[in-house]
Amino acid sequence: DYALARQTWARLAHVAPTPDSIFDPEFKGSAAPQPFNWTLTSSTAGLAEPQGGGRLHVLFYGQEDGLLAGQLLVLSPGRYRLAMRVDGEAARAATLKWTVSCVRSGQVLLSLALSDARRAAQGVEFDVPADCGAQNLQLAGSAPELPQQADVTISGLSLARVPGNG
Repeated sequence: DYALARQTWARLAHVAPTPDSIFDPEFKGSAAPQPFNWTLTSSTAGLAEPQGGGRLHVLFYGQEDGLLAGQLLVLSPGRYRLAMRVDGEAARAATLKWTVSCVRSGQVLLSLALSDARRAAQGVEFDVPADCGAQNLQLAGSAPELPQQADVTISGLSLARVPGNG
């Protein structure tokens, strides 16, 4: 029961329960543990680090595939919109992609390449089916054939339920 696990996590971590949302979308930092808080990577694939002002700085080295940021979500069935502002070199950001997928089935509900800053700012809608009790929100990099570094800043990250659906 993912919903109960998230409620218990919120109580033990002394954070306000925030159903149907991302925890700490401003990347302020929290002592609350994973998996319902951000897991930010610093590895041979790249790094993701909070920058203040509600921003996440992402540097992907482009030499190997890797997960850079992630969080376990517990969204109720329905329609949602994920939106953010992406600043950086758009052409190189094509190697970076946000996905939302069901934990149990692995079904991808959303895939958003950071090279499409306009689409990211407008927001991308996706549906959470009834049989998808928990979701992985992940930002990953895929190494291109010829390695190239991607350096972007993400701000204004939001996940909202679309009114009138579900």
